[in-house]
Amino acid sequence: ADYTPRLEDVETAIGFFAIRCAVASSLKTRDWLGFDRMLSRIAVPEQERNRFLQMKADAFVDSLPEAVEVDPQQARILASPAKTIRVTARAGSGKTRLLTALAYLLVEGYRIPPEEILLLAFNRDAAGQLEDRLTTLLKIPSFPGARTFHSFAHGVAQLTEEILMDQGTEVSKRQLTGLVQDILRTLLDDE
Repeated sequence: ADYTPRLEDVETAIGFFAIRCAVASSLKTRDWLGFDRMLSRIAVPEQERNRFLQMKADAFVDSLPEAVEVDPQQARILASPAKTIRVTARAGSGKTRLLTALAYLLVEGYRIPPEEILLLAFNRDAAGQLEDRLTTLLKIPSFPGARTFHSFAHGVAQLTEEILMDQGTEVSKRQLTGLVQDILRTLLDDE
């Protein structure tokens, strides 16, 4: 009983081989943007997509300097092609380390200028650590996008004209806070 493969099975196998070659090539050359574009345009089974993302995560880890250590779960987060990432975890779990690695990869791997990256931390210490680590890693004088939620909201609220009025000309702090929270919630929930 000789088995003769169907033409569509052969075409599918050739297609997967071509995709695997293209994935391997983009990872070898560290063409992260090309990888993300390709993965967003091709239809592959979820298992294969997960395998490709794991390959990207492994390649990311290999491309990081020794000063930046990430665990396998953090590497998988870094491999995500998402445009925004919200990191929620307990104290001491590595959030600052993850954000440092993410910003490093965005600047070095995706060629995004540091001034176009916003990293929000809950307190000044974490924001300061982000800036210190990134200025050292990237060899730049400052990283202005490492901010606390409060300093970011304060910067947003420093308007040249009043847009929210409460009684007379008083701007309601509660309304401003609500506006900033709504904007951030919308940005973070778009993904």
